[in-house]
Amino acid sequence: MNVQRNALDLPAPPVGIIDSIATGFETLVTDVRALVLLLPPLLLDVFLWLGPRLSIENFARPAVENFFDSYTEMIVAQTAGQIGVADVLQELDLMRTMFTQQAVHFNALGVLVTAPLGVPSLMGRGSPDAVPAGITPAVVPLTPLAALVVMIGLAVVGFFLGAFYLGMIAQRVRDRGLHLRALLRALPHYGVNLIALMLVALSSMITVALPFVIGFFCVSMVSPELGLLVLVIGLSVAVWALIFLFFTPHALMLSDRGLFPAMGDSMRIVRANSSNAILFLITVGALYFGLSLIFQGSMGLLGDLLGFLSPDSWLWLLGLVGHAFIGTGLFIATFVYYKDRYRHYEEFRKYFEKYKQSVIPGGNSGRKG
Repeated sequence: MNVQRNALDLPAPPVGIIDSIATGFETLVTDVRALVLLLPPLLLDVFLWLGPRLSIENFARPAVENFFDSYTEMIVAQTAGQIGVADVLQELDLMRTMFTQQAVHFNALGVLVTAPLGVPSLMGRGSPDAVPAGITPAVVPLTPLAALVVMIGLAVVGFFLGAFYLGMIAQRVRDRGLHLRALLRALPHYGVNLIALMLVALSSMITVALPFVIGFFCVSMVSPELGLLVLVIGLSVAVWALIFLFFTPHALMLSDRGLFPAMGDSMRIVRANSSNAILFLITVGALYFGLSLIFQGSMGLLGDLLGFLSPDSWLWLLGLVGHAFIGTGLFIATFVYYKDRYRHYEEFRKYFEKYKQSVIPGGNSGRKG
């Protein structure tokens, strides 16, 4: 009888992947007040689009070229006469071109974008060459030292912007409203802990990936293809480890936890839901990057179809609004998912404790009869 009675008290099943994502977008569509959540990513993108450029091209481009020149010479010397060397050199040329373009277009202000620990941005990857007619963004070249100091300062500001943005979402999911005064009081706690979380995640990633990086350079001297494989495996292992920390900001802000208790909650939720949690994160990531390609317009894969969405047109604002909607909706979905999975985890833990007490009252019923 006890088993039947307790079976009726089982916790409600947790929200699913599709329902979490649907709830994230419904929050923005069904309540006009929730649209205020779009402002941080939209304003940040507009600033990175039309604002000044802090350039590192004067020292980054020569550094990239010198690195690839030296690495190419090493590969040629170590693999002279071997089959497939031409293909490897071609891949290195493609990588050189890609990194050179990054050095040319990189805007140090993009360091303000700290997602997934902050505000999502369509413009954070670099500044477009074109802007609407009549707009001439100032270009400020930085020295290496100035770039280091400025980027560290901008990163700190970016994490606090991210703390404000994620705090808004947490309040919306938990309280169905926005309490600005309470958010501002909690902002120092959120911002400092996000920075600390970044440092913990970065140090963990380096610890995990460093042996693979060393292996990459050692193996590349014998076989460049195997060297790249070792590097890919190392990065995959590091990313896998970071998945367990993904929900740390959610625990931090939804439950007002400290950093390490929040990390523990995140690990427990990922471990308890394992494949479902990983599938959820993969789905969210695929939706974010896939839909971002649409709103990149002429800069994305659908350039021929959406050529009117170009950075040299004011219609580019449509792309920025669309990206802010997608990014914010998916961020809300992650908070909805974590909140309900944590609810289910706690309720099931309490249910299991009551179940044990009802089956074995006082620890002696198992010896009766």
